[in-house]
Amino acid sequence: MHKKRHSGASRKTAGKIRREHVQKISFGYEKRAKKFDSAKERFRHPLGIKVLTAYLFLLLGFYVLYLLMGIKSPIAVVFGQIIGGVPALSMVMVLIVASIVLIGGLLKRKKWGYYLALAWFAFGILNSIISLVLLQPEVASFTRSFLILSSVTVFVIDILAILYIASEKNYFFALHFTEKKTRIVDKVFVIALIAFLVVTITIGSVLGYDFYRTNITQTDSLLPALDNKTPDEQMNICRAKQSDERDLCLLIVSIKSGTKDLCSQIQSDFYKLSCLQA
Repeated sequence: MHKKRHSGASRKTAGKIRREHVQKISFGYEKRAKKFDSAKERFRHPLGIKVLTAYLFLLLGFYVLYLLMGIKSPIAVVFGQIIGGVPALSMVMVLIVASIVLIGGLLKRKKWGYYLALAWFAFGILNSIISLVLLQPEVASFTRSFLILSSVTVFVIDILAILYIASEKNYFFALHFTEKKTRIVDKVFVIALIAFLVVTITIGSVLGYDFYRTNITQTDSLLPALDNKTPDEQMNICRAKQSDERDLCLLIVSIKSGTKDLCSQIQSDFYKLSCLQA
């Protein structure tokens, strides 16, 4: 009798140990599975998010390069107005920090990244609209064409970005984002973005080449005319010119004389920035 009770207790103990062992193994497996799924999910991003992040990386590179090139004489354009000095430097640094934070929010699937992205692209739309509204009618032809093209480009890209981000709200807010297939909205967004960029780059290349050819011709004509002339004679020559040629003339005189006082008389933003950075 005693042996039977002892044998039964032993079986119960052994059974309990086996159950605990099985539970432990099951718990460990489940934990590893969840960890694997979480890790796999963490690095999975929709196609549109990848493309949008790549675009932001390009902007970040541009901001950093612009900061390094203009560290001695910082210049920035905000709402169609040129600012310089500490405000310009601060503006560029804010854009760099904000773009880094935004990229992190997109890649890490943060809720605040959703709102920051909407605010970022909304600011770009507002900036492009105000820049177009404040565009002065006397602005030179190339500068006008370039500003219109850049403003329209920013406006369209940011509109596409806002529409796409709004459609991907689940990506930012879902507890577990398990969407694996590329959705139609991702394909439409990427195709529209690439098509628009191709058209914009083509138009910009044509404008840039035409500007370069015209600029070379005008420079070759102005340099001999300005050589061996007094400052007053040089200014009279520049005042007799029109539009882009006048601004280019003032830029050349400013560089030759080593003074930046003439930069304020230049109407073209492109030539004015070149004058201030020279």
